[in-house]
Amino acid sequence: MRKTAAGPGPGFPGPWDPKNAREILQWTIDKQLDHLIFGLELGNEQNGKYSGEKTAQDFSILHKLTVELWPDATRRPVLFGPDPHSLHAPTGSQLAWIGAWLDGCKKLSVPIHGVTHHEYIEVDPTPSGFTSASKLSLNGGIAAAINKTVRAHNAEVAIFGGEIGPHNGGSPPCDHTSMRWATFGDSLYYADSLAAKAKNGYAGVCRQDYIGGDYGMVDCSTGMPLPDYYTALLWTRLMGPTVLGVQAAATGAGGKAQPAETSTIRVYAHCTAANFRKPALKGAVTVLAINLGSNATQLHFSTSTGAVEQFVLTPSPDAEGSLTHQAGLMGTGVLLNGKLLALGADGSVPSTGDGASSMTVTVPATSVAFFVLPNAKHADC
Repeated sequence: MRKTAAGPGPGFPGPWDPKNAREILQWTIDKQLDHLIFGLELGNEQNGKYSGEKTAQDFSILHKLTVELWPDATRRPVLFGPDPHSLHAPTGSQLAWIGAWLDGCKKLSVPIHGVTHHEYIEVDPTPSGFTSASKLSLNGGIAAAINKTVRAHNAEVAIFGGEIGPHNGGSPPCDHTSMRWATFGDSLYYADSLAAKAKNGYAGVCRQDYIGGDYGMVDCSTGMPLPDYYTALLWTRLMGPTVLGVQAAATGAGGKAQPAETSTIRVYAHCTAANFRKPALKGAVTVLAINLGSNATQLHFSTSTGAVEQFVLTPSPDAEGSLTHQAGLMGTGVLLNGKLLALGADGSVPSTGDGASSMTVTVPATSVAFFVLPNAKHADC
């Protein structure tokens, strides 16, 4: 909510005028709806117009407004920002801008709950694009650069992906003429993005977008869940907030481990989410394996972990029911443990059920696989 005129006026670009914000926030308080507000963010991709220092000054105005409207600090919304324009690589002026903003907020005693940024690594919507190891490595590369930048200026603030998606820009019509990132192939990117952010200390990710465009998680024309929806569903059900260290090593005759940035196998591990099963499985671990390759591979765990519960997402080999009328990576059909996921007759989302239990773990080609080790007995879980 920045006050702008038809052209640059005196004192442009600022300071921010909080008049409109005060009115809408006061209305929310008067209607006793302010308990629904957790946090506030000022501006959107303003780093090309305002310096980090000036943006911090505007956040100071916002902070003073929240103190005025919510004298009780326990009920006061927290502040997020500054959401600079999308990062496409682990370098860029956005990093220094975030640092300058954090320094400015610290100087002005503005309490910031979460640092946010926009990110689009521009995944090419083709089979080779979705399976590009070097392209997907940008997920972790950018996350590491953001973490390093933020921690150099603030050791405690949380980090959030304020707007993250496979593609930047464009507003195609709400039909099925453009569904370039609505396919199973995008789930390879999405799962890796979620895991890479968590590994690099992110507190959360706001996906761009949930519905609409041609990279939503839900089809804007039919309301049908797209493959990324089921990826998010399993992530939420199986991957807890505690991130564990893990590294896949090649085994067998002549086996050589590939560098992470070129490996077709991505492996991440978290403590299993508490809501996976009640009572919660103490010590349980969930391993996420993403196979970008065209061949299946096996994962070997210690025999002491016992049987592994598997939740394996693979692209449907059949184009029937696919909104793109294609099969495989370029289709919208998705199988869970070999069974097609489809809405119920009443429109209900299918249950992900119990995982297939086995001692042998195979990661199929071009798949997103979650493996729950209920008897891992990990000390941190």
